[in-house]
Amino acid sequence: MPRRALPLIGLVIAGLQAASVEAGSIDTAFLEAPWPKQRVHDYEVGTDTIRWRQKASAGEGIFA
Repeated sequence: MPRRALPLIGLVIAGLQAASVEAGSIDTAFLEAPWPKQRVHDYEVGTDTIRWRQKASAGEGIFA
């Protein structure tokens, strides 16, 4: 690898790290809102609690 490529690789790595810091966290508040006509089941998997939501309609059947 030529020596000229090393600074370029360093700049690429620094740019990728800066982009990930700038992105911040993902807002997941919309997942907490209730759904219309839903069934909610809480399951325990190991030490974690999993919430399973599914939409139900008598005319159309059950859709996840």
